[in-house]
Amino acid sequence: LEISETAVENARRLGLDVRAGSLEGEAFGPDEFDVVRLWSVLEHVPHSGLALSEVTKLLKPGGWAILQVPNAGGFTARLTGSRWPGWDVPAHLVHFTRSTLERAVLASGMVPVEFHSCSVGTMTGRHPWLKSTPGRIAVFLTDQLFDLLGAGDTIMVFARKPLNGESVGGD
Repeated sequence: LEISETAVENARRLGLDVRAGSLEGEAFGPDEFDVVRLWSVLEHVPHSGLALSEVTKLLKPGGWAILQVPNAGGFTARLTGSRWPGWDVPAHLVHFTRSTLERAVLASGMVPVEFHSCSVGTMTGRHPWLKSTPGRIAVFLTDQLFDLLGAGDTIMVFARKPLNGESVGGD
């Protein structure tokens, strides 16, 4: 399911079964999917908690949600302040840190199992460092360090819907 007609056309050319539309407009049944992936989606949804609850309903017990959002608590966001591209208001309606994303996942009835941080290029544009190989290596290594510290540009979480009878707390 994809809202971009271009992305749908490209996916279909690859032989994938992709529908154009949004989650709200589709009639999927409960426990229908093994995996749901929301990649750069939640920050655009006005009611991200409702969207996550819908994802939980769609997943089979033991199913996985893979979520990725910009990291409002990352190093670049803190360094650049109001100039951070991840704010992107009004396109981005909600901003997440690791702790706010974790709380949203738990509130939806899923268990966050694994978090990752990923940088997409701490220094973009025409920064002088990017004009040399040593500069590009330094930026790459800096991004790797930010990711290891959980302070990269994005947060990715693998969350699991509990099996029937299993509590969200894992008890």
